[in-house]
Amino acid sequence: MKSSPRQRQRSRRVGEDAASRPGPRAGPGAWRLAWGVALLVAAIVFASVAPELAIDGPDVNDSALHLGLAKRASEALARGESPLDFWHPDVGLGYPVFHHYQHLPHLTLVAVHRLFLGAVSLDAIYRWSLGVLLALFPLSMFVAMWRMDFGPVEACCAAMVTPLVSTPGLYGLGLESYLWPGRGLYTQLFAAVLAPLAFAEAYRAVRTGRRLGLAAALIAATLLSHLVYGYIVCLSTLSLLLGSGHRGRRVVRLAMILTAMALATSYFLVPALRDSAFANHSVWEEAAKWDSFGARAVLSALVRGELLDHGRWPVLTALAFVGVGWAIWRGPLRARLVAGLAVVWTLLYFGRATWGRAIDVLPFASDIPMHRFIGGFHLFAIPVIACGLAFVLRSTHPERSRIRVALAVGLAMIVLAPAARERLAYVNRVAAMKREAASAVAREHRDLAPLLERLAKLDKGRAYVGLPRWGDQYLRAGAVPLSAFAVERGIDTLGFLWHAMTLSGDLQVWFDPDNETHYRTFGVRYPVFDVGRPAPAFARKLETFGRYALYEVESASYFGVATVPMAVEVTKRTAYKASEAWLFSALPAAHVFPALAIAGHVPEGATVVEMTPPALQRVFADMKSPSSVGRIVRSADRWSSEVELERPAAVVLRANFHPGLLATVDGRPVPVFPVTPGFAAVSVPAGAHAVHFWYVPSTHWPWMMLGTLAVLLVDRAAVRMRISGVDA
Repeated sequence: MKSSPRQRQRSRRVGEDAASRPGPRAGPGAWRLAWGVALLVAAIVFASVAPELAIDGPDVNDSALHLGLAKRASEALARGESPLDFWHPDVGLGYPVFHHYQHLPHLTLVAVHRLFLGAVSLDAIYRWSLGVLLALFPLSMFVAMWRMDFGPVEACCAAMVTPLVSTPGLYGLGLESYLWPGRGLYTQLFAAVLAPLAFAEAYRAVRTGRRLGLAAALIAATLLSHLVYGYIVCLSTLSLLLGSGHRGRRVVRLAMILTAMALATSYFLVPALRDSAFANHSVWEEAAKWDSFGARAVLSALVRGELLDHGRWPVLTALAFVGVGWAIWRGPLRARLVAGLAVVWTLLYFGRATWGRAIDVLPFASDIPMHRFIGGFHLFAIPVIACGLAFVLRSTHPERSRIRVALAVGLAMIVLAPAARERLAYVNRVAAMKREAASAVAREHRDLAPLLERLAKLDKGRAYVGLPRWGDQYLRAGAVPLSAFAVERGIDTLGFLWHAMTLSGDLQVWFDPDNETHYRTFGVRYPVFDVGRPAPAFARKLETFGRYALYEVESASYFGVATVPMAVEVTKRTAYKASEAWLFSALPAAHVFPALAIAGHVPEGATVVEMTPPALQRVFADMKSPSSVGRIVRSADRWSSEVELERPAAVVLRANFHPGLLATVDGRPVPVFPVTPGFAAVSVPAGAHAVHFWYVPSTHWPWMMLGTLAVLLVDRAAVRMRISGVDA
């Protein structure tokens, strides 16, 4: 007698449950106690960082950038533009940042701001969300351990050790990556909260065939919060295919999860990959960013405790080794899994510096900053440390009596006390530093506030408030550079390279504040100097604000008229050398801008050449300066200009070229092409003409609808496959 499809589904589900069953579970009382400890840890973390977050002081490092990006997204939404993809004029000389960069954390800030009807400022929401995320991180680890069927002791230990990780600024998951004046890695923190949950749900979904949509959604959210952490989770899920029994079933389920995830993120990934030729690899970034540090440096740091216990006794490092030993010796499959992944990510953290071209077998290896693989190590080292601590605590046999429970708690406090004491001291130091910086800014507020307000209203060109390479000329209010204030407020400024993804951004660091040609080349019209610094003769003083003097260079604007004699064949990795050879030649002063033939974008009829940088230097040196071709009559704003040309020439918009840029000449569409040092330009015939540029975002809604359907329907597909026996 044949069984019905429903009976076959039920029998298959029973078999799956038996295969994935964790064994005897702890009672509800143990889990209530564990939840209580985890919530207490979260509360302690929030209370510890609250004094720093309560200081309404300026942000530095990447925090200033992330807050600025959230504010620009809010402004774009208010203008009726898509907050998913719009032009950021104030980043890297103009760039559509969200076209290539994770944006879920910023849009979440905007959503919360709108939820409060604007009654709470984005600055306050940003600061306090940082505390909420830091508190949620140990809870995320706790829930992930629970969902992966670890016991309450292991889950509780994970919550306790999570906020104690400490590194010497290695971009890991310690507090120094987030707090003032740390790295300001807000998007990483957002992803760090999601990543453990994403992996844990994938673990359960692959084994049980249930809630595949939730796993796909969490992985997608992790990727949209931080590309590298989404990448880490995706690669880590491949480990779920290991083990005996039902491998075909696991392969099908994981493929369904990753497919749904890819479709859910396709609205972002498809345009970003399509236009990846214009996401720069900055020459100013150290080789270790892309290649990591090598086996010797990583293993030395691990043994010395620098990867987990910087500045204190290597408590977590010792527990990690205990956890690995326990997992190998007598741990269940899930313990061996996280221990194995911690080892794998340690090996991958060696990077190209050790593995050479062999590591290029990884997807997108050439575009992944491998020094961030420390995040993969930390994500799985924390559960391993928790297992090691749980093993130590179980030596007291806490299940036998309440006295032994108290003994275990006391032992945990003794073991973790050095790490907790060091972390608390760090948080207190950070709060003191931010308080001092806020006081210094407050003392200059009377002069600084009107200066920034004036700069925000000047729209005929960029501002300049100093570059780090000029030392004392890099203007600061206390410890905070004026470029941080500018990027938060959306003031288009040539200065610190806040985002290194733009082609022309690499060249801006060579800006010379005493060279008038550089002002014209980069569209810098409003320099700000210390009153004690002599201003260049070609700059006219507009106003003085205390110790800050604001000037105007009238020959500079967002637009220029140029001759384009040829096009140089480049890629995003070679464009800098071509533009550098051009910048240090006589061509910028002669208004000669060679085109950059990149990814098929080249002016019609241009002669395309492919030369080495030394050959280009010789060609540029021998090139004769042409006669004047015309002038800019008027620049209406940063996007529109009126020109008078004596002969056909190019009108250059001194902002980064991007395939999303469109242009018209006298209302007629014309192709846009890149010129040195990465700017956008159009060909214009002789005579008087009106030129207008604008940015068109990618079309997102078809991809978003497809992704939403994929996440919602993947579980239904899984059920149908179980009924029909396809995933057997």
